[in-house]
Amino acid sequence: SSNVCLHGCVDNFSSVLLDIMKVEKKSSTVAIHGCRSIYNLCSHEDIATSSRLVISSLHGVDVVINTMEIFPEHVILQREACMALAGLSVDCMQNTEKILELGGVARIDASFDAYCVSRFDESSLQAKIGACIALTSLATYPAALSAIRDAGIVKRIVHLMEEEDVPDKLQNSMKTLLESCSEFENVSAKLQEGADREQCCMALLANLRDVLPPSVIQRDKATWLRSIALHSMNAYTDSAHIQAMGCTLLSHVYVAFSTDSIGQARDIENIINALKAHTTCSTVVSSACMAARNLCSSLTQQMDSVDCDKLNIILDVMDHYRDDLDVIEQSSGALFALCTSSKNLGQIPEDKSIFTIIIESLQKHPHSVELYRCCIGLLWSFSSISGRVEEFVPNLVPLLLKSLDMFEKDDEMIDLA
Repeated sequence: SSNVCLHGCVDNFSSVLLDIMKVEKKSSTVAIHGCRSIYNLCSHEDIATSSRLVISSLHGVDVVINTMEIFPEHVILQREACMALAGLSVDCMQNTEKILELGGVARIDASFDAYCVSRFDESSLQAKIGACIALTSLATYPAALSAIRDAGIVKRIVHLMEEEDVPDKLQNSMKTLLESCSEFENVSAKLQEGADREQCCMALLANLRDVLPPSVIQRDKATWLRSIALHSMNAYTDSAHIQAMGCTLLSHVYVAFSTDSIGQARDIENIINALKAHTTCSTVVSSACMAARNLCSSLTQQMDSVDCDKLNIILDVMDHYRDDLDVIEQSSGALFALCTSSKNLGQIPEDKSIFTIIIESLQKHPHSVELYRCCIGLLWSFSSISGRVEEFVPNLVPLLLKSLDMFEKDDEMIDLA
């Protein structure tokens, strides 16, 4: 059917499906196919989101968990029910909260322990894998993570993985679950063990940086990711790798959500500290400037003022890395973002000759549209409050005229120029 037809039938089909499952709640066959249908609805890329919301409004989670309680030893049904809960909980906070409220973690845990003939016969194995998939889906939410940890599931999974007779496909499912459960509070204990603590922290940051681009960061997870980055950066100030990866992770979080929803503008202190400690490392400098830029751009309210020392530090970076296009683009962008996110610039860093740095940077990289965009913004920010702008007019005018040509279709940039 067409997508229009699919969307149109979700409400009616879900309602009929759940009514049948309620009426025929003693039928394991109905329960198996009902749970499988719920999972299919929640996994279809065209209707997944609407299906989760519709099924939630029809108390679908209640129906699935009730089914698990009626047939606790039916491993095939338990597998299908776990998969239904996995599908319902993806990117849907209300379903996840309902699963937790109804003791869903305990029911999934029981499914993992259920078996038919032996622990690893095919049906029992599939039930265990289904339970791992459901727990992995839930583990992206802090409250669910706490419930999984409190139930002792992580410890039991770790012990089971050490057994030699565990089939590979179950090993892989358990490994994925443990990776999802690598909550920073748990990893934190490992950081106290000594020599490997930095490697552990670096591995965690690298993993998060690589697998969590902004488009897939969930709102409730943003605070957790931010705390991982800040804690690691504060714990290992001398590690350039950790500072760079921490700043990159923060950048992802800031792009995904407004800063007021996950933390405060004080994060800028940590970012600037990374810059100060590792000014000779271009990777840290670029990552820190990108984080500062994204943070300021994500603020929903302006800061009262910008510390002149912070401006000086970023200007030093611009001055030092004039030949490095990536760094000069990120640092000029960070400086402009700081200016625009502040109600008051306060004392401008005259001794750094910001106009000289801008002029020479643009002359070195005449074809960088991004650099021109940031530098024109900086000129707009500083020219009205600086007492020295007149002495740079002969050099600035040709650059401004060039920017008018460069941005002829960008009304906002034309206005700034």
